[in-house]
Amino acid sequence: METEVKFLPLTRAEILFLNEALKFYKHLDTAVKLHAKVENMKQSTDPRPISPETIVNRVCKIQGITIEQLQSRSRKREIVETRVCVSQLLHDYFPKMSQTRIGRFSNKDHTTVEHHFKVASDVKEVRKLYLDIKKQLSKL
Repeated sequence: METEVKFLPLTRAEILFLNEALKFYKHLDTAVKLHAKVENMKQSTDPRPISPETIVNRVCKIQGITIEQLQSRSRKREIVETRVCVSQLLHDYFPKMSQTRIGRFSNKDHTTVEHHFKVASDVKEVRKLYLDIKKQLSKL
């Protein structure tokens, strides 16, 4: 046996109230979802809490050179090796960062950065320096 449900007519004030309540709950639902996303971001265990600038500053400090030297046109071995390490570390810590943007930190072109990636894996001394610096950065 089915019972028939009858709705009583609503007044204009009641309709407006229900519309406002519905809007409020939609906003509330959105706010709850946003809050959940923020909480997930806070709880994520991102191993890269440092900025690109911090990496550049730290590597320069470890190597004993200034940022100006890093960005200079100098081709001294220790400065070039530091540039290569900076490029590789920025690429490792920030994989979505473009080569152009990585190059801006050492005042170099994206093609130079691409060459740095090849050199970092081929040259034994640079690879050792890179691994030493990476180990020191991981202690931060």
